[in-house]
Amino acid sequence: MEFKNNLRGHLFLPAIIVLIVIIVINQKFIDEKFDSSKKVTIGKVTEVYYRYKQGGNIKFKFLVDGKWIDGLDPQNPSFPKYVREEEPIIGKYYQVEYNPKDLSDSKIMITQKKLTDNELKSFGIE
Repeated sequence: MEFKNNLRGHLFLPAIIVLIVIIVINQKFIDEKFDSSKKVTIGKVTEVYYRYKQGGNIKFKFLVDGKWIDGLDPQNPSFPKYVREEEPIIGKYYQVEYNPKDLSDSKIMITQKKLTDNELKSFGIE
């Protein structure tokens, strides 16, 4: 009986380490796949909200081929591919990266750098 408990204790840590390695490798694969096909457009934050135990989310709309598409991102994401340099401001425009093959796969880049009037005009925003 003591041997089984001891064996479980020795297997627990390596199992956790293997799980973490799998998660990191999987996220790296997902990010590389996204980066290879991504396009950049403009998006507007429409809502920022917080749900207890689920964290905060940023709702936004982004422009693709003249149509506004709904997007949703975590406010404080855990992986470094997301950009959060400031608190998102409702009504403010930011750059959005998206997968043209799957529009639900998008990321809004919350940066401190403001988009210029010329950048907004290039997307048809006055």
